[in-house]
Amino acid sequence: MSDLFKEVLSMSLSGSLLVLLILLLKPILKERFSKAWQYYIWIIVLIRLILPYSPEFGIIDSLFQPAAVQSSSEVGTDTQENYIHTEDSSMQSIAENSAENSAENSTDNTALPAVSPKGYMEALDGFQIGAYLWLAGMAILFFLRLIRYLRFLAFMKNTSEPAADKRTVQIYKSAALELGITRVPQLKLNSQIASPMLLGLIKPTVYLTDITLDWDDTSLYYVLRHELMHYKRHDIWYKWCCGLVSGIHWFNPVILIMNRQISKQCEISCDEAVARDLSREEKLLYGNVLLNAISENRKKNSPMLSLTLSEDKKSMKERIKSIIMSNRKSKKIKILSAIVAAALCIAAFWLGAYTMDGGENTVLAADGQNTGSSASSNSKSTAGSRGDTKQDTKAVSASENSSGKNAAVQSGKGSSAAENVTSGNTNQVSASEGTAKSPKAKAAATEKNPISEATTPNKKSTNTNNKKSPKPVAPKNTGASAKSTLTYSNKDYGFNFTLPSDWKGYTIVKDTWEGTSLSGKQSGKVTQKGTELLLRNPKWTKKNPYQDIPIMIFTKKQWKLIEKEELAVSAAPIGPSKLGSNSKYVFALPARYNFAFPAGYEEVEKIMKSNPLKPTESFK
Repeated sequence: MSDLFKEVLSMSLSGSLLVLLILLLKPILKERFSKAWQYYIWIIVLIRLILPYSPEFGIIDSLFQPAAVQSSSEVGTDTQENYIHTEDSSMQSIAENSAENSAENSTDNTALPAVSPKGYMEALDGFQIGAYLWLAGMAILFFLRLIRYLRFLAFMKNTSEPAADKRTVQIYKSAALELGITRVPQLKLNSQIASPMLLGLIKPTVYLTDITLDWDDTSLYYVLRHELMHYKRHDIWYKWCCGLVSGIHWFNPVILIMNRQISKQCEISCDEAVARDLSREEKLLYGNVLLNAISENRKKNSPMLSLTLSEDKKSMKERIKSIIMSNRKSKKIKILSAIVAAALCIAAFWLGAYTMDGGENTVLAADGQNTGSSASSNSKSTAGSRGDTKQDTKAVSASENSSGKNAAVQSGKGSSAAENVTSGNTNQVSASEGTAKSPKAKAAATEKNPISEATTPNKKSTNTNNKKSPKPVAPKNTGASAKSTLTYSNKDYGFNFTLPSDWKGYTIVKDTWEGTSLSGKQSGKVTQKGTELLLRNPKWTKKNPYQDIPIMIFTKKQWKLIEKEELAVSAAPIGPSKLGSNSKYVFALPARYNFAFPAGYEEVEKIMKSNPLKPTESFK
C-alpha cells in the first residue's frame, strides 16, 4: 500500500512540474500556437499523471529511491567522521593500537546494514498512513461526484423533451452534415437549464433552452454548430478523463489549476474551430451570438445560473478575441508546435516516477556496497606494504599542493601514520588523506577573504559618493516621465483624464447608454439611461476608425442597481468596470468596448492600465 502511495506522489510531482512548465511557456506561445494545440497539449500531463513508468535515469524516481537507505548512509558517515577526528587528535595512539582499531572498524561495518531496516520501516509507516488518507479522500470525492452526476442525469431526463420544431431540426441536421457527422446525437429541449449543452458519454444528447427557439436561423445555426463541434472532438471523454485524474490527485492544488486551464481552453479552441473558415463579418456575428446567448441566460432566474455563468471578463474577452483572430496557422508554426510538443514528451519521460520494484533493489544494493567495502578492505590487507607506499605518495602530493606551515605539518603526520599503520587498516588511509587535504581548502578560503575585504571599502566609498551627488542618477528615472501628457478636465461630472501627448487634437463625443431591468414587472425593458463620453483619437476617420476611450457615467443609485445585478447595460455577462467615483457620480468602462479589436485598441488598453481617471468634486 505504501509503495502504491509513493507511486501516486511521484507521478503527482512529475505532473506538477510539467504543469508549471506549460504555464511558464503560455505567455510566449499563447498568440503564436493554435488554441487546439494549447488544448490537447495537456494530454501529455494527463498521461504522466497516470503512467507509473520511469527510465533508469528518471529524476523523480531517484528522489524517492534513496529515502530507504538514508539512515544507513548517515550512520556510516558519522562513524567515519568520528574516526577521522580520533586520528587527528592522536596519530601516535592510532599506530600503537592499530590492531584494536581494525577490529572496531570491522564491527562498525558489520553493524551498518542493521540500522537501515529501522529507518526504512519508519519511512514506510509514514507512507502507510498517507496511503490510507489518500484512499479515503479519493473514495469520498468519487462518491460525491457520482451522486451529483446521477442526480443531474435524472433531472435532465425528467425536464427534457425531444425537439419537435421542424425548423430547428432541419438546421441541426444541416450543421451536422457540414461537420461530417454521420451518427448525429439526439436533440432535446429543456426549459430549466441556463445554456445549451452536450451531455452523455454513451448516448450523447444536445440540449437547447426554450429561448433558442425564438432566435433567427443564423444564430441558432452557430449555437448548434458549437455543440456539435464538442461532440465531434470527443470533448466529453476528455473532460471525464480529467475528472478521473483530478480525483486520483485530489490532494494536489496544481492539478486543480490544470483542470481550470483545460476547461477554459476547451471552449476557446471550440470557438476557434467553429470560426476558422468564417469571414470577418461572420466571425463578428458569431461572437455576438455567443454574447447574446449568455446575456439571455443571465436574465433567467435558474438555480443553475451560478454554475453555468462562470465566465469572467478576462476569459470572455479571450474567447471573443480567439474568434476574431482565428485563422489557419502556417507550416512553420505547425512544425514549431510539433517540436515543442516533442520536447514536452521528452521532459515527461525524463522526469519519470517511482517504481514499486525500486525500493527493495535499492536496499539490497546498499547492503551489497557495505559488504563489498569490507571485502575490499580485507583484500587490501594482503598488500600492506603497497598500501603504505600509496599513503606516502598521497600525503606528499597533498603537502606539495598545499601552502603554509600547516600543510607541511599535516604532510608529516600523514607520512608517520603511513609508516606505522599495519596492513588491513584501510579506513586510516582515507583519514590521513582527508587530513592532508584539509589545509588546501583552508588556503583556498583564506585567498577568498582578502578579496572580499578589499572589495568592501570600494562599495562603501561608492555609496558615499552617491549620497553626496544624487543628481547624476536622476536621468535614469526620467525615461518614462519625459513624455508630456494632456489632461482632459470635465466640469459637468467632476473628473480629470490623463492622455499621452500624441493624443493632442482629441475630440469628445457625447453618447447615451441604455439600461435594461433584470427584475420586477419591467424585466427586459429599458428603464435607465445615462451619459457616455467617448475620448476620440485624432487619427480616427470614418474609413479607418481608431479605438475610442469610452467613459460611462452613472448616478449612485444606478450603480447600486448594477451591483445588485438588477440592471444590465450591455449584452455581455459581466457589468462595466468601475474607474472611480466622486460624491455624486460613478465612472466606469464598458464591458465590451473593444470587442471588434479596431486599430489602436492595444494603446487604449495600456492607457487604461495606468489609472488615468481621477475623480474631483468640481462639478455642476
